[in-house]
Amino acid sequence: MAATDHKEVEIDEGLYSRQLYVMGHEAMKKMMQSNVLVVGLRGLGVEVAKNLILAGVRSVTLHDSEPVSMDDLAAQFYLSEADIGKSRAQVSLPKLAELNGYVSVRVAEEPLHKDFLQKFSVVVVTCMPLDEMLRVNALLREIAAERQASQKSPGVFHSMPMVAADVRGVFSYAFSDFGDNFTIFDNNGEQPREMLIEQITQEQEAMVTLVEDSPLKLDTGDWVRFNGVQGMPELNNMEPMEITKVSNHSFSIKVDTRSFPSPATAGYVSEVKKPKLMHFVPLKDALENPSSLEIDLAKFGRSQQIHIALQALWQFEAEKKRAPVPGDKADADEMVHLAESVAAKADYVESADESVVRALAQCSRGHISPMAAMMGGIVAQEALKACSGKFTPLHQWMHFDAIEMLPEDAADLGVEEFAPRGCRYDSQIAVIGRQLQERVQNLRYFLVGAGAIGCEMIKNWAMMGVATGAQGLVHVTDLDTIEKSNLNRQFLFRERDLGKLKSEAAGEEVRRMNPAMNVKALALRVGPETEGFFNTAFYNSLDGVCNALDNVEARRYMDGQCVLYGKSLLESGTLGTKCNVQVVLPHITQSYSSTTDPPEPSIALCTVHNFPHTIAHTLVWARKSFFDSDLVEPAANFNAYVEQDDFLDTLRGQNTSSQLTALRHVKEVSKLIGTVTQEAAVEWARHKFQDLFVNGIKQLLFMFPKDMVTKSGQPFWTGSKKAPTPLEFDINNELHFSFVEAAAQLYAFSFGIKLTLSHDEIKNVASHTKVPEFVPKQKKIAANDEELKRQQEEEEAGDVTVEDLLASLPPREELKKSPHRMQVIDFEKDDDTNFHMDLITAASNLRATNYEIPLADKHKSKQIAGRIIPAMVTTTALATGLVCLEMLKMIQPEKVAKAKEIAEKDFTLETMPFRDAWINIALPMMQFTEPTKAPRQKLGNWSFTFWDAFEVQGPKTMSQLFEWFKENHNLDIDMVSCGSSLIFTSWMPAKRRADREAMLVEDLVREVGKVEIHKGQRFIILEVTGEIDDTEVEELPSIRYLL
Repeated sequence: MAATDHKEVEIDEGLYSRQLYVMGHEAMKKMMQSNVLVVGLRGLGVEVAKNLILAGVRSVTLHDSEPVSMDDLAAQFYLSEADIGKSRAQVSLPKLAELNGYVSVRVAEEPLHKDFLQKFSVVVVTCMPLDEMLRVNALLREIAAERQASQKSPGVFHSMPMVAADVRGVFSYAFSDFGDNFTIFDNNGEQPREMLIEQITQEQEAMVTLVEDSPLKLDTGDWVRFNGVQGMPELNNMEPMEITKVSNHSFSIKVDTRSFPSPATAGYVSEVKKPKLMHFVPLKDALENPSSLEIDLAKFGRSQQIHIALQALWQFEAEKKRAPVPGDKADADEMVHLAESVAAKADYVESADESVVRALAQCSRGHISPMAAMMGGIVAQEALKACSGKFTPLHQWMHFDAIEMLPEDAADLGVEEFAPRGCRYDSQIAVIGRQLQERVQNLRYFLVGAGAIGCEMIKNWAMMGVATGAQGLVHVTDLDTIEKSNLNRQFLFRERDLGKLKSEAAGEEVRRMNPAMNVKALALRVGPETEGFFNTAFYNSLDGVCNALDNVEARRYMDGQCVLYGKSLLESGTLGTKCNVQVVLPHITQSYSSTTDPPEPSIALCTVHNFPHTIAHTLVWARKSFFDSDLVEPAANFNAYVEQDDFLDTLRGQNTSSQLTALRHVKEVSKLIGTVTQEAAVEWARHKFQDLFVNGIKQLLFMFPKDMVTKSGQPFWTGSKKAPTPLEFDINNELHFSFVEAAAQLYAFSFGIKLTLSHDEIKNVASHTKVPEFVPKQKKIAANDEELKRQQEEEEAGDVTVEDLLASLPPREELKKSPHRMQVIDFEKDDDTNFHMDLITAASNLRATNYEIPLADKHKSKQIAGRIIPAMVTTTALATGLVCLEMLKMIQPEKVAKAKEIAEKDFTLETMPFRDAWINIALPMMQFTEPTKAPRQKLGNWSFTFWDAFEVQGPKTMSQLFEWFKENHNLDIDMVSCGSSLIFTSWMPAKRRADREAMLVEDLVREVGKVEIHKGQRFIILEVTGEIDDTEVEELPSIRYLL
């Protein structure tokens, strides 16, 4: 087995679609040629292997001759009690192998000698003793040196990358050695930046100025290339060049443009990513002088202290052939003594931190699922970096701890509290103790979502023993069914599960991993419509909520429900190599909705219609033009007219412009349905080409000539407004043909016809289609959104009326008798056979050609038009591991009480035991911070946060409610609302106000607010504003009105 095989590989884009938007095709091909050795198949090793197999490397070889023990079962999800005594690797093999049919998975039992190791592209070692790690690292260095010595091509470097890692209770580390010289082809994985040029000067070192809304996103030393430059076309053909940043909108280049014919007035500049070299030192050197990633400012210097403690642990285990016994003071003292000796020889610390050393001694025997999942994601991503040269490798150590998770005064609880019980959770009991393990097993949790995050989360919970006790229960809900693209990162699912509900399939699989787990699978959306099910009794039964959602709206809703019912929330999300974790604690921290991401910048309609300057603009235009205006709305309106008796009544409720558009659709389709042929579909597509990319552009230039100036004397076509150029149709142009074919296919489909014409026949029909010559029209074209709105208003007041169009339609009875109906096309980006993305890509690129905008291939077009969220299994595993660590803190009342005490202090140097996280493993960058405190307000002597509410016992009339507020808070209420409905204001007419003051609150909510009160509902939430002594109170808590 060679380390790499350079045969061309074909990527299954259906399976790897979301991952491809992270890794890219070139990196993915390198991964698919890479053979990875994974040594050690405990929880950490199986996580790494699982992630690599799902990611799609060429092969994964498993190496672990150790027999399964009870200690493995708390983290190794492919082992069971029935496997005890068998080979870890052999038992894991069949289950790992079925994760991805494209990856060869096998077990090797050869010793780790040089001849064996050189077969691999990357070697990952987990849970390995230090002396063995040093030996393997030295061998890999020898192999790399021998290959480099035989290398004859200059600038080509060979390495044998090694990634080492271990999980020891609440501690873990990762180490990377990618050799003396390792080439990175893309350091961050971000899309190359593209910016719009306003002008380029004629001078010895040309100055490039960008348009106002296109800021410079690069720094001095970055590289760029030019394209579409007008006035200096010579720049378009030049090799990439280095820039010097001058301002946020300008940079200089070492190009003498004085001889160029004129200054440049438009064009594009694109970032070019240049390869970079990184240099690593061997493990033996890195041990003495560790370069480590700092990840938590509240624990500054902790990485070095963990490094010292780990060396003490390695010495302890080498001497005693065992790990320290949890709770054993003598073992902890011995560890401290060893650590002090190590620290005395190190020049990167003054002394050993005894608290860190004792914590490691306390828990090092444990190997728990959350830590294995977290480190498994990081280590697998490091291996993928080694395979592909994509992203920046870890340089060279990462040390992590979650000491805050250990039980308070763990060292004083004694050996018995952490001693093995002869059960599958022994390795976790060694960390958290017997009492906390019992609490874990009786947890009642709500997992919202069973996709990528949900699968990893519920797997971790199964290993931890969540909901395996008599009182325990996990509710998991997800409406979605399993699709092929899910299989790349939602590892509980297999091809046999395609079409099944995710929640049910996930529940079945984790019960196979841990039959004792109590899981209730639901297929209900979380939202107002299901509040009758997810009611007060439901939330009161929970210990907490964990979100595994992929959209902001659902996250906000669940966040609101947690605030309403006073429940803790574990929130996380991923985006490619980025992830975040947020801990939400009632009355202590901010909630998810307390902060918002900035909204995506909107695109002006006139920009999309007439003045695009990015490929995103042309893609928005293409999708709207065809999958709204041309192919969807006409078919939908015709079918509705024929089949829905209330169509016209519904239509009259819309504005005049919408009515006219819908009726024109019905009229046009009525004339064509049943008569359209395959040839007519091709002719329609050829006419659309002429209308959109030739005559439409000519009309725009007729209204706004290229030499047009504004009233102020400035050129109209300048900055982000680029003058377009009409195309000349050429059926032998691949892009032109692609448009005609895709448009004809979909037009024919909408009329119920299958287009079977060959390419030659399509070309023949299109070539002989007569298209009208361009005749300028005195038609106003909107130069901005205000003019566009005015045009729509003018259309409503035009010559053709709704009544005229209604009178011209054929009778519905006649059309009902016809067997012909239109096929309404629903845009589906993931079906490569339906021509949807072919049409959008071709139309977008033709329009981009009009405006000299750099084109986008189908892959990139699909991401933008389909709004695809990039995803990696490694990031998901990392995020869920961190969530589960916070969960184990959250269920300890002492930790919550400490967090509450700290949150209530105006100033303290203490930090909460909980951690939010922001991570980008591409860089790699990890930031852990304490959760943000919930802001406190005051009402008289009452201090409150948004978690608090006025609790009022009903039934009460509105007048009695006002009296309650006056008596208890000296508050005069002037406005009351429920949901989005305003049910009372102090300034409404006197009679209406008097009537509502006399009504019961619940009756007002039902009758005026039109809010349904579900059976069994315990309370209503009201919002109020009011005054104290004629002074408006800015913020007031909600009212919890008890029914």
